[in-house]
Amino acid sequence: MSDRVWFNVYVTVKDGMLDEFTAMANDWIAYHEKNTPEILAYEWFFTSEDQMKVQVMELYANSEAMLDYMSRGGADRERFMPPYPYTLDRMEVLGAVSDALRERLDSGESKPQYFERLAGFSR
Repeated sequence: MSDRVWFNVYVTVKDGMLDEFTAMANDWIAYHEKNTPEILAYEWFFTSEDQMKVQVMELYANSEAMLDYMSRGGADRERFMPPYPYTLDRMEVLGAVSDALRERLDSGESKPQYFERLAGFSR
């Protein structure tokens, strides 16, 4: 059984802010690829019609890796703070979510929906 945790975030780009949103996305992607080994996969997807709806998928090895990432501080954290060129629609957390991770996520303003693993495989 896999201990992996998927974190999916769904957002809507604010009107007139697509260029700012795309620049932010590219900045965050480059930063995480270089500086965040806890994130195993980090993918951003636009809706085909208008590119205003976005899904971001993050993959972590386990709950502890996601908690380690969330616990980071430092000056680089400022780049990930509001104001954002998007509004948050919903968040999902899938997989083997520990009690500690659930408590941390539930302490925020936006409550995610949780999905437990039913079955499947990864290669």
